[in-house]
Amino acid sequence: MDVLIVIGDQDTYHEDDAEIDENPIWLSDILCEEGIVAQFVIQARRAEILAEYGRADTIRAMRRHEIGLHGRDVHPVLPELVEGLSWQAGLDAMRAAEGAELDLLGHVFDVTPTCSSQHRHQAAPQAFGLARELGVPYMFGYPGAPPSYSVSWYAGALSVPLNTPTSESLCFFPAVFDDALPDDSLFADLFGRLQAHVARCMEVRLPLLVVFVCHPERLCYSGPLEQWQYGNGANHGVLGVPGSVEKRRSREEIQRALQNFRTVIRYLRDTPGLEPITTREMMTRYGHQTEHLPRAELACMARQAVETRRIPVGGTLSAGEAVLGFAQAIAERAQTGSLPESVARVDALGPIEPPPLAPGLPALSSPDVENVARALIGQARATGHLPAWLDVRGRQVGLGSLYGALATTYNTDHNADALIELEMWPRYPEMAIALGNCHRMCTEDPLVRPGLSTDAAALHAQLQTWTLKSATRDAAG
Repeated sequence: MDVLIVIGDQDTYHEDDAEIDENPIWLSDILCEEGIVAQFVIQARRAEILAEYGRADTIRAMRRHEIGLHGRDVHPVLPELVEGLSWQAGLDAMRAAEGAELDLLGHVFDVTPTCSSQHRHQAAPQAFGLARELGVPYMFGYPGAPPSYSVSWYAGALSVPLNTPTSESLCFFPAVFDDALPDDSLFADLFGRLQAHVARCMEVRLPLLVVFVCHPERLCYSGPLEQWQYGNGANHGVLGVPGSVEKRRSREEIQRALQNFRTVIRYLRDTPGLEPITTREMMTRYGHQTEHLPRAELACMARQAVETRRIPVGGTLSAGEAVLGFAQAIAERAQTGSLPESVARVDALGPIEPPPLAPGLPALSSPDVENVARALIGQARATGHLPAWLDVRGRQVGLGSLYGALATTYNTDHNADALIELEMWPRYPEMAIALGNCHRMCTEDPLVRPGLSTDAAALHAQLQTWTLKSATRDAAG
């Protein structure tokens, strides 16, 4: 089982404490001594602080590992940034904000950042669209496809999920060692939980496990400042922080924390069946998509959909790829008389508006289905998105109903006189509503502005479920 070791986020709270700028060196040294290259995920403001204070020593030490972006606490946070926006407007806002922060990391550390990542519950579905443009994975979001709910594809980007909307997800060890590292009793308990989690992952043959070990700043401090500096959607600054909020750890506690950190790293390195990898290696192993969709897989998805009257998610084909695959095969059968053994994968994102549920026609003729198939492929290629609906003889037929009609047609022998009844199919694949609800969780985050509207973010998350599928490891990787 692959394991990705993450050290994150270099917080922005203690700008005047020189030791905070130094503690990543301690962790970097231990990792290098143990032969591990880890993924550091950093808030952009911390990179600015390191540059402003001339901490070339810290920058050099961290550059021995991989550098990625880790959101922000400074407002506007991501759900505030895309509040109420369309998919494209939100993507443009994300490109301006996150793109600039990734550029900043690249400039300060003189590297190409290896990932972007979600901080807290501060999510935006367009972050995956930007990651797709940049060719990097997006980490610690919600999208994970069954059956493993591990490394997946979503909105065209590789997704390494944190807490997918299912209790079956094991991809992310659900704890960090911050408060446990300096306390041997707490550490023993949490370390035991990690060992049990790893055993369970191996039992179910999980492909990839993420262990977010600790935040460097927490080596020196206990108790968070974020709600005082950034609570309720406002940037308050350090002057409003009560002096009793955090406690400075003793030198003995720091040394104990570093020893226990080394114990975790050695366990992840030496446990039989675990293979520590880097983010770049993860992209090499999982970051490919098939160029062709085989007939057997399309037929399996079509049968499952017709039998359940649902749009399934899972396996190596997304619902969007499947419906476009059905369309291509049906269009080819109209010309050759038989279904092809495979069709080319069409790379398209989900629709940008909700598909209508009730079909505007009771049925489609065989020529209607063939025209719909060609129109669906043409619009997806022209716009880069699945259409929410198609016009059929002056009436709207929503994407869900089109999926049902094409899946049914794919699974039946060709008959030029056949009629395919149109039914009310779901407008989203399975998991969509649950995934959308994950984006509403940020309204309970104490940092986020009260009254924040998450309707648009939830909608776009649901629509992009058309792109959700499992990522598979390249046999050569």
